[in-house]
Amino acid sequence: MKINNNRLFKIILIVYSTVFLLMEHNAFLLSLTILGFGLAFIIYPPFIKILKKSKDVQQIKEDGPTWHETKAGTPTMGGLLFIAIPAVVGLGIVLYRLILSQEVRGLISIVFVLVAFAGIGFIDDFKKVSQKQNLGLRARDKFVLQLLLGLIYLFISPVQPWRDYKGFFVVLVLGFCLIWVVGFSNAVNLTDGIDGLAGGTSLIVISFYLIVAFAKRNWSVLIIGSLLFGTLVAFLWFNFKPAKIFMGDLGSLAIGAFLAASSIQLGMIWSLLFVGLVFVGETLSDIIQVGYHHFTGKRVFKMAPMHHHLELSGWSEEKINYFSYILTLIVALTYIILMKV
Repeated sequence: MKINNNRLFKIILIVYSTVFLLMEHNAFLLSLTILGFGLAFIIYPPFIKILKKSKDVQQIKEDGPTWHETKAGTPTMGGLLFIAIPAVVGLGIVLYRLILSQEVRGLISIVFVLVAFAGIGFIDDFKKVSQKQNLGLRARDKFVLQLLLGLIYLFISPVQPWRDYKGFFVVLVLGFCLIWVVGFSNAVNLTDGIDGLAGGTSLIVISFYLIVAFAKRNWSVLIIGSLLFGTLVAFLWFNFKPAKIFMGDLGSLAIGAFLAASSIQLGMIWSLLFVGLVFVGETLSDIIQVGYHHFTGKRVFKMAPMHHHLELSGWSEEKINYFSYILTLIVALTYIILMKV
């Protein structure tokens, strides 16, 4: 009996999530993941219906592949739930721990970066759906907001790498960390171009940082990451092709910022270059395309970012997704083995 791609993906998603959860030896973190999944899985169906009725639907880019026009009308801002649940529950845990301890800076900073960048994405998505076109915030305005909120996050983060330096190097390292957060926020946003690509790849990268955070006993990343893992699993159930809902900029910008913040707080900033290889590749392909076209008037790729080039080269969305998942998983496992995480 032939299994369609959507059902195959759901089987893989269940198996991957189950295997990962079986590796989890902490009942508290396991319960957080299950709580996140349960809440999101229950809320997503009525949430999708509400978005459809309110006509908050995706506007397809005019310069994208022509067959993407069939996606028009799919509700967007699906990231609202998988960001809101970890943020709200995380804030609740912050308040609870505040009563017991003053050491909540890590949790506060992780929740802040998640909500702050989701806020930028929300404004962007809202402008798109309210104006019925695919242009939200101007790139300049979005970038300024990301820099401002990223800077606030870095100053409230318990891990501040630039403090190990003096003089000009303080500004240099601080600037690098700021670009790191903003850059990966935009990288995940660029990757979010086909059903299930950004969400599925992010799920694997979050798994990696949960393993690292458990080894390092970093509860800030563990608590929010566990909740985010659960809510993303539920989101992907409804997002894989054909998607019933998209995460929107609200979700992708927040996930990218969370991954960058996690790499900083875990003291493994460079690890994201490797485990986030798909995000890096998507971003580089876009930069190369724009730069080369600017100077020569020609194109390197059929269309950027890379997933659109692969689509126009004959790859199906499912093939691109599975290739990205497998590549990310291999890189993450290799990193864990070689670095003895």
